[in-house]
Amino acid sequence: MNRSKIEWVDHEWNPITGCTENCKKCAYNRFILGFGGADYRFNLSKVDMYQMGDDLMILNNEFILETGHRSDYPFGLLPTYHRYRLNRLGVLSTGKNVLCGSIGEMFGYDESWCYEEIFNTCRHYFQNNYLFLSSNPAGYVGLQSLLPTEDNMWYGSVIYSTEDYIYTSGEHNCFIYANPKEDLAGHLLDLDIRADWLIVGISGCRYGDKKQLPEKQWIDNLIEYAQGLNIPVFIESGICIGYQQPLKKDYPDQLMWKSGRRYFGEIREKMVGVCCRCKQEELKQRMIAISGCTRRREQKLMGYLCRTCFQKACTDYGLKNILGGTENG
Repeated sequence: MNRSKIEWVDHEWNPITGCTENCKKCAYNRFILGFGGADYRFNLSKVDMYQMGDDLMILNNEFILETGHRSDYPFGLLPTYHRYRLNRLGVLSTGKNVLCGSIGEMFGYDESWCYEEIFNTCRHYFQNNYLFLSSNPAGYVGLQSLLPTEDNMWYGSVIYSTEDYIYTSGEHNCFIYANPKEDLAGHLLDLDIRADWLIVGISGCRYGDKKQLPEKQWIDNLIEYAQGLNIPVFIESGICIGYQQPLKKDYPDQLMWKSGRRYFGEIREKMVGVCCRCKQEELKQRMIAISGCTRRREQKLMGYLCRTCFQKACTDYGLKNILGGTENG
């Protein structure tokens, strides 16, 4: 469970690593091989430390080398189910956006019981949002009956060209990660794609070593397409800086901090308040606490006002606006 350098999520979680495609230009292939996965044949001889599934190598515990050091990718690029990583989600005390499947490909394997365990673990740690990302989104179709439909579960498709498959569903939250190598907007319109979020970036699996900026017109077309359908658009900073254009980082409501939607249960009760005037929910740290004195001169909390309603109240009652530091009325 690592903090992510990917700007649109908080953490990365990889219960399944590796891939069967073995794309020569894949940045993640070089990453895995650089972490001791270059020669895995000797590790395969330690049959007491792993199980062999139909499509996946299964690790119930961390793989420890003769040196006493841990190996995160003992079988190199072979698809591997790291079962011991499931409960690592428990280290996150508050709701986070967790990217699932950033190293390799998570979907397209026959071990459905592995996916049941992964999804049940996500349900158990329900305080987080889980964003599954796949360069083989057709793998979602084979798991259609298993895919959770909760609001905090998101299923993403990585697309580069008009030939790439895009997974959408009326029952699930779906998003698109576009690393365009051609103009994709017209193709998305022709398919009548109704995704819930569009991310445009220059990272990705198959073209990870190029990081070439897409044509600016392609990006503008994608933004226009998304805005026409009221789809939030997130443009990675590398593109915005490369073309010297304003940052555009829109999130769906479920993935935002502002309204406290990423808090659940008792944590939500502590962190989220309701404005006494407009009844809108917002994080208490962004609101103004209203308190009063009892006859015994004890301070008691009366409620909360959002900043907009507080400024209106100052104007209505001729009070000093402490936010702006000026007299009103």
